[in-house]
Amino acid sequence: MNPESASDPQGRQQTHATLGTEFVPWSGFGPLVPLSPPLCPASVYGSRKIAQVEAVLAGDVAGAVYSRLGHPNAEQLARACASLHRAAAAVVTSSGMAALGLVALALGEPGRPLAAAQYLYGHTVVLLEELARWGVPVLRFNPADEDSTGRMLKQRPGIVWVETISNPQLQVADVARLARLCRQHDALLVVDNTFASPFVCRPLELGAHLVVESVTKILSGHSDVMLGAVCTGEETLAEPLRRAGALWGWTASPWDCWLALRGLATAELRLRQACHNASRLAQLLRQAPCVRCVYYPGLPEDAGHELAAAQFSPGLAGHMVTCTFAGGRGQVQRFIDAAGLWVVPSLGDVHTTVSHPATSSHRQLSPEQRRAWGIEDGTLRFSVGIEPTDELLDRVRRGLEACAV
Repeated sequence: MNPESASDPQGRQQTHATLGTEFVPWSGFGPLVPLSPPLCPASVYGSRKIAQVEAVLAGDVAGAVYSRLGHPNAEQLARACASLHRAAAAVVTSSGMAALGLVALALGEPGRPLAAAQYLYGHTVVLLEELARWGVPVLRFNPADEDSTGRMLKQRPGIVWVETISNPQLQVADVARLARLCRQHDALLVVDNTFASPFVCRPLELGAHLVVESVTKILSGHSDVMLGAVCTGEETLAEPLRRAGALWGWTASPWDCWLALRGLATAELRLRQACHNASRLAQLLRQAPCVRCVYYPGLPEDAGHELAAAQFSPGLAGHMVTCTFAGGRGQVQRFIDAAGLWVVPSLGDVHTTVSHPATSSHRQLSPEQRRAWGIEDGTLRFSVGIEPTDELLDRVRRGLEACAV
């Protein structure tokens, strides 16, 4: 499928999500069609003709037959995600972790290792440990270190796995460089783009083979769905993903897909406001005496700032901010109490929330591993929302003032 594109008055290419109603699964609307995509909750579709069912199952005729194999709402969402990433195809899954697992299951090659960046989301690390238990060799490397990357590639991995912006240290991966190296060494580069979103970075345009999004997060944006997506610029990679997803039952529900499509309609507007708020928040936190360090690619002093400026959309550095309070967990809790923020093990809501990586996203790691990763008891990760900026900063100031007592 070809992403829809149009030019603005200055001639720059723009991309739209396919949020229309090209898939209308029933008639009866008269000459007009609904502007909101219809919800199709059916688990199974039928016909009075054996040949018609046979043709759909064989793939000779487009259509739905059984929702585990695909359904109109999932197809619409897949088209929208492909459009946002300017991809050839996309596959929607029941969660972001299902999307990662699907890539490993469908595209991993027997006997070839899977390589993964040193710093990743905690549950991704657990998934890698599961793969190792199944006999898949797992290599770890530092994407920012040329020697480490070179040693990894010499072991001929089939898949190389990185995050555009790492969780929770917000390290920025040089996707273009890694893509060139992976293509030279016949390896598939898979980029988890959840912390960025396609509005901040489109890894496929930088040369990656596949990009994974947890649609649960800012793309849907309202903490009411559980979804993932895998996008690729190569249709030959999409077919084994579709086949494995249907076989293993990782298909997303129609209701979640329908909600996510509604969320996508405002995703870019929300993302831009969230990035603006995140930038202002990071600037405020770095001035606070109780905060030892702040991680945010939009700060000029951040280690990933130049790389982010080169491969991210102009003026956008993401909506995630991480900092470490000098006073540890107790000081973090005082800050949260005074600021009135919710602690949640997720991200991407319309409201600003926080998580404590040591006890949530990376609790599976040993204390020694967390310290090596720079995750301390005083580390706090912000998922910045779309509140009025002054309102958010006032709450944070109240929290910082409580820490100074």
